[in-house]
Amino acid sequence: MRILVLHSDIGENPPPEEIDTITSSNAVAGALRNNGHTVSLAAFSPDPDRLQAILEAHKPDIVFNMVEGIDGLGALAPVAPRMLDEAGIIFTGIDAVGMAVTTDKPLTKRRMREAGIPTADWCEGPEWKGLKDDKTYIVKSTLEDASVGLDDGCVCLGKDVIARAELSAKRFGGKWFAEEFVDGREYNISMMDGLDGEPFVFPLAEMRFDGWPSDKPRIVGYDAKWVELDVNDLMVRDFTTEQKDPVLAAKIRKACIGTWKLFPFVVITVLARLQTIPEQLYEAARIDGAGAFARFWDITLPQIRSVLFLILLLRGIWDFKEFDLIYLLTGGGPINATQTLSQAFPALKGRAKFVLTLRVERLNILSLT
Repeated sequence: MRILVLHSDIGENPPPEEIDTITSSNAVAGALRNNGHTVSLAAFSPDPDRLQAILEAHKPDIVFNMVEGIDGLGALAPVAPRMLDEAGIIFTGIDAVGMAVTTDKPLTKRRMREAGIPTADWCEGPEWKGLKDDKTYIVKSTLEDASVGLDDGCVCLGKDVIARAELSAKRFGGKWFAEEFVDGREYNISMMDGLDGEPFVFPLAEMRFDGWPSDKPRIVGYDAKWVELDVNDLMVRDFTTEQKDPVLAAKIRKACIGTWKLFPFVVITVLARLQTIPEQLYEAARIDGAGAFARFWDITLPQIRSVLFLILLLRGIWDFKEFDLIYLLTGGGPINATQTLSQAFPALKGRAKFVLTLRVERLNILSLT
């Protein structure tokens, strides 16, 4: 098979996270060659003619998409799958809509919360609704990844959030938001589509901060990822959660699978309906003096109500069909932590009465970086 590994086009003196894209692309190409494929590499171009020329020169059967940004901006990464899709090319990874939504951290968190997947509270400018002065937050870029702007100062009290966000925007550009900081255990979890069509969760990697200085927040910041520092030797990646804390591991896996299945079905369905709402309705509402909330309540919500009902119905049906996946992953264990209704109610064999006790335990997904 002819495979083209398409990566970001980095400029002169690139930052370490962009150099890592090239390093990773070369590693992917090497692994594919070792498996007998004919592999070439090329830098992505957002110019349609240039991209077409690249595709015609390499004539790939499939493109391995490693584009993580354009001109150093991760927010523009969805342009690559969009252009490949328009060119009729088969490519790896998520499509443009799913990437655009999951690149936007607050939007992703809203979709997770709507789907019942726990995630830490957050607030956004310019209103910063819900911001509490005495709570601790972590200020993050809305659209950029690679832990850009995450240093010791990004963890601050609510009273300092706005100043920190303004400083970060001035230094790095773009929008910033504040997420409630949970000083707990941090995990880096990778997933991929399995051969059976179900998501495969790789072993859970916990970032342990053994001997970490007390004056430093326990986060995997920019320097921890990209700068060689002595303090980084104190941060250890641990893969023993499944053995030491199987209940927590089962809950994390369940939440990961729920998140995987949430995108991009709900997003694409709602977005498709939103794009059919006539702009004239919003223009008329603005002329009549309707604010943003009024336009949402009186125009957007009624227009998407039927789609939301369909999504809730389908999600409900699918949730009740999750017996096989959960059973294969955990068997209902450990200690019935992931038991489903179909496991909880075996044949009663003539019993007239039974008592049902449900225990619900909450798992917080700490952050999106």
